[in-house]
Amino acid sequence: MLLALLTILMGCKKETKITECTFSYAPWAACDNGIQTRMGTANSTGCSGTPPSDSLKKNCPTTITDLDGNSYGIKLIGNQTWTTKNLNVSKYRTGDLIPQVQDPTLWDNLTTGAWCYYENNSANGTIYGKLYNWYAVTDSRGLAPTGYHIPNNSEFMTLINYLGGV
Repeated sequence: MLLALLTILMGCKKETKITECTFSYAPWAACDNGIQTRMGTANSTGCSGTPPSDSLKKNCPTTITDLDGNSYGIKLIGNQTWTTKNLNVSKYRTGDLIPQVQDPTLWDNLTTGAWCYYENNSANGTIYGKLYNWYAVTDSRGLAPTGYHIPNNSEFMTLINYLGGV
């Protein structure tokens, strides 16, 4: 009786379940001729949809920005993506400040991250960016903008060899 009453109160329209498509994506591939691509697949049972085309292809970024708002051009050299100028950020990726240290004696005795300008001249910052000590470079909070890292020796050698060697 209760079931019949609920059927009357709720109506008798048959429910049709629509399977919504959700998609999983592979990481973006390296830029090729100014375009990045990735694979996408539907992962819902009974879903026959395809990922939207704008989720599978995009123009490669031409700049990145650090936490200080500095903009860096990016360039594909060989199979590596490099910034077109030196890093000039005063914060780790977490937003924590990196202290500026100008005193050479203090710099030599540091055990934490720091930066300075070449020859301690702020005018050199626009030319060369900031110089960082090893503690700042290797700090787990990250020095480079999100998605980038400070290149290691092997990556530098790949660049050097691509450009004709030493």
